[in-house]
Amino acid sequence: MYNLEKIREIADEKNLGIRGLARKVKMAESSVHKLIAVNSTKHKTIVKIAKALDVPVSTFYMDERDSVIRFKIAEEKSPDYGLCSECVIKDKTIDRLTKLLERAEGRIAKCEKELGEYREDQDKSKLG
Repeated sequence: MYNLEKIREIADEKNLGIRGLARKVKMAESSVHKLIAVNSTKHKTIVKIAKALDVPVSTFYMDERDSVIRFKIAEEKSPDYGLCSECVIKDKTIDRLTKLLERAEGRIAKCEKELGEYREDQDKSKLG
C-alpha cells in the first residue's frame, strides 16, 4: 500500500511543488493531484516520481506508523462501525508480521549463541 501524500510533502520540501514535479515527470499537474488524492497509481509512475524527487521508491510505501494513523482516521470517520475492513486486515497483517519477526529474531539469537559456543570449542581445541 502506498502513502502518496508524501509526494506533495517532498515536492514542497524540494521547492518544486506539484506543478514543478509534474513538469519533471512529464505528467499533467491534475494527474499528479489525482494520484495523490486517490492514493493509487502504477508502480512505474511511482518509480518516475521517486527518481524526479531523488528519493527511494520505498519512501512512498506505508509503514506501520502510517497504518496506525489510517486506523485512527477510519475510527474518526466511522465511529459507529469501528475500523473499516481494510484496516482490520492491515492490523492482522501487522500482527502476523510482528510474530514472524519475533520468531526470526529468536532463531537468529539461537544461531549466534551456537556459533559463539562453536568458536569457543574451536579455540579450546587449538589451545589444548
